[in-house]
Amino acid sequence: MYFRVFFYYSYFSGMYFIMSYSQILAPVLNSDPKKKS
Repeated sequence: MYFRVFFYYSYFSGMYFIMSYSQILAPVLNSDPKKKS
């Protein structure tokens, strides 16, 4: 049970981490033609 809770917690934490840093890394990724999406 605790393992599952920790799993979801780490999962949503990672998603929030990516979403928050995507705004910062957006210009860097956009400037790179290989990372263009």
